[in-house]
Amino acid sequence: MSLVRNSFYLSLFFLLLSLEGFAQVKGTLGLVIDGDSFYMVQDNGRRIRIRLSGIDSPEDDQAYSQEAKAYLISLLEGKEILMTPNGSDKLGRPVAVISVEGKNIAEEMVRSGFAWHYKKYSNDPVLDQLEAEARAEKRGLWKDPAPIAPWIYKKAK
Repeated sequence: MSLVRNSFYLSLFFLLLSLEGFAQVKGTLGLVIDGDSFYMVQDNGRRIRIRLSGIDSPEDDQAYSQEAKAYLISLLEGKEILMTPNGSDKLGRPVAVISVEGKNIAEEMVRSGFAWHYKKYSNDPVLDQLEAEARAEKRGLWKDPAPIAPWIYKKAK
């Protein structure tokens, strides 16, 4: 029964977000899970688990995972977060574009070299360009001559 209720509330949440005036949600950082997901706390105290749209960062036991997580914390901590929903993942969790102080956080993660552009779910040319620049300049995980993308790493486990 609680699964049905949770599904209902999640559906209602996305319906409300799609209405005029509700397209964006503000909040603050609750907890960073990894380099591409975190909990946001709304003003009413409600916590929402969010996955950053268009990127994938190293898994917990992969090289650069802790650096990616720390960098995401540095981008979000103590700042107002603006979330624009962009669908949900295969587990039903919200996927969103996140902005802080006018910066797109997914772009900042890719620019720093702590995330891949997740082309399976995104065709964003900006993320493509930022990843190419990070690779060329050997930023973050691109210091490794052959980093393994998280989606490949998970399949190999």
